[in-house]
Amino acid sequence: MGKHILVHGSLAIDYIMDFKNNLYKNAFIDNDKQSFSMAIMPSTKKMQYGGTAGNIAHNLGQLKAPCEILTSVGVDFESTKYKEKLASYDTITLNLIKHEDGFCANCYIVNDIKKQQLIVYHGGVTQRIPNENLKGRGISGENISWAINSPENPLQMIRVSQELDQLGINCILDTGQVTPAFSRDDLINMIKKSKIMISNENEFKMISDIVKLGLDDIKQLIETIIITKGENGSCIYSKNKEIDIPIVEANQVLDPTGAGDGYRAGLLGALHQDLPVEYGCKLGATMASFVVETIGAQTHQVSLAQIKQRFEEKFEAFKYVF
Repeated sequence: MGKHILVHGSLAIDYIMDFKNNLYKNAFIDNDKQSFSMAIMPSTKKMQYGGTAGNIAHNLGQLKAPCEILTSVGVDFESTKYKEKLASYDTITLNLIKHEDGFCANCYIVNDIKKQQLIVYHGGVTQRIPNENLKGRGISGENISWAINSPENPLQMIRVSQELDQLGINCILDTGQVTPAFSRDDLINMIKKSKIMISNENEFKMISDIVKLGLDDIKQLIETIIITKGENGSCIYSKNKEIDIPIVEANQVLDPTGAGDGYRAGLLGALHQDLPVEYGCKLGATMASFVVETIGAQTHQVSLAQIKQRFEEKFEAFKYVF
């Protein structure tokens, strides 16, 4: 068996609800007492599979790229059929620690008529630090081509960053929504131990504020920085140059949830095949365009022929081997 991609992050069960009113109007705020309360009755509720590791792996599955998910799960991983869903891909390997006395990460999202959101996230069993290190879980430089260290328990992310560096495994750092949980020293050390850092504009601003360094200074700590900019595409920053990558137009935009994870999967898939970062970002932009066409981060199903066609219509010859 050849090398594969390691995806460290969360496997979350998302519960999406619709509220046919304005969330703001249901918020009781007393600025003098600095108090807040809210009571709402959503009209619908549906379960979806999510979490950074699951979203990235789903898209790698579309690309037929071999990957291994590394995280912790609870009893609901099987009862919700999340395990069954991931196991449907013969390219995905699960390296999981299962806790029988806890639950997967859960995210509760309420969307109102103005597209405002109320989000409650609980890390579930990912809040526990595994006893075994990466080497003890079968991870080595001999079987991993690239790894991504994406949002999970911040303490575990720090540990994974250190161990990947010790094992000599190329790593993409993606601190995402847990960025505020890191100290300046921890964040700088993680950046230095990674080959690539990826974030959106808001996340990069948080990173910059925490480490008290601007873009030019952070570029001196790492080979490559990728900043995604929504409808304005993305930009690759290295020490000596910048490369703009445009978006790939979708046939329709129904839900942007998980588009960034689709982008990351395209990047990882290309790097796994020793293609340049720029090519990986183009493939990432292509994958993101499919994600937004359906509601949910893991509901789109596309063929490699469709990916190839859309990529070549926007960029260049398709060099990704399948």
